[in-house]
Amino acid sequence: AELAKLPPITQTGANTFGCLVNGKAVTPNSSCLGCPPPLEATYDPNPNGQFTLICNYNQSDNYIGFGVDSIFTYKKTIINDSANKNVRVAIFNKLATDSCKYSGYLLSIGTFTKISGEIIFSRIDVPNGIFSGTFNYTIKTKSCGNYEVTNGRFDYKF
Repeated sequence: AELAKLPPITQTGANTFGCLVNGKAVTPNSSCLGCPPPLEATYDPNPNGQFTLICNYNQSDNYIGFGVDSIFTYKKTIINDSANKNVRVAIFNKLATDSCKYSGYLLSIGTFTKISGEIIFSRIDVPNGIFSGTFNYTIKTKSCGNYEVTNGRFDYKF
């Protein structure tokens, strides 16, 4: 039932994002005054393609995001702790206690004991500004619980 709440996997620049976080559907939802946009992305062609995507949800009380470097070299990026500095993943929960608000590794902020998973780009179309793909990862923390992110899909257009 939760899987049915996610958008289909597309590569058309539909500006969609979805995944299951510990079995619960997550899609962009951030319409409050002064909130960040539901989906935020950055792209930098240097040095070898960097792409970051953040999904704000629960009226921006939460976000989930990832950043990947060298997207032209690696269409598939394996996440294995932070040994691979080419990828960063994070989950933010504003309602959690201070030490547990951030989990993962994004913009050098984060708490984790182990991160594993993968991010796979199915379309990198710079002329048309379309970045699409799928992702799955697990963030294990010492004292803030674990996050199992599955069935992730994104189809972003600048």
